[in-house]
Amino acid sequence: MPSANKIIVNNVLSQYRKRDADIYNKRLFVHEFSSFGKDILLVGGGVGCYQNSFLIYFEGLKFTNIDLHIDPMMHQKFAQIKSIQADFTTYDNFVPNMFDEVWALYSLPLYAMSPEASKLFVLRSMLCLRPGGWLRVGEPVEVNVCDRVRYMYGENFPEFGPIMEGYERAVKFVKDMGATYKELVYNSNHTTEKTDLLRKPYRDSHEFDLAVKNEIDFISAAASIPAFDTDAYKCVNNKAVRISYGETVR
Repeated sequence: MPSANKIIVNNVLSQYRKRDADIYNKRLFVHEFSSFGKDILLVGGGVGCYQNSFLIYFEGLKFTNIDLHIDPMMHQKFAQIKSIQADFTTYDNFVPNMFDEVWALYSLPLYAMSPEASKLFVLRSMLCLRPGGWLRVGEPVEVNVCDRVRYMYGENFPEFGPIMEGYERAVKFVKDMGATYKELVYNSNHTTEKTDLLRKPYRDSHEFDLAVKNEIDFISAAASIPAFDTDAYKCVNNKAVRISYGETVR
């Protein structure tokens, strides 16, 4: 019987991960609200950023992609994109003022493992931004989003409502600390989707960082944060393969 972690990893990899540059631009309103920075962190960028067309479209920007699974072939071919295989919600190697923007499109918080993880997604994103930088979060808001995510993850996926509640609580926290918030709606032919924009304050950014870091430490100490076991898997032809046994996760 496969573990919940195996099921979740397999379903994350089976989703559509090749998001083109135009989708990022439209869904995250990149050109409408720009910090004109050059260092961009992609959270769960999938394989879409490893395309010549993506880099040409966003010429002049430098990308770091943190994802649960990085295809080593893509990483070697597109060396100009820094690739990190890790769970962003538990990754603590980013420091304040590293990035001008953080982009999360159809990744977190939708696939956070717990309410605490969804909070940490927001807090870690805001902490690593430079003053005035944007966190851009694109997520579906259709009525059936809960069923859709649960279908992808299977019955082992935690309750969706509390996870999004954790996300909203973290958004409120950083707003109370001085972050600017914009909620935009993107209408396509078949869906209505929400884009959240959070901007790190210019003034008192040091105090903002201290408050966010303290909140991260408090959450991390108060709860055991479930994380994906990324070290146990590698990505082969967009499939999760368990390294220790060499078997494809099913």
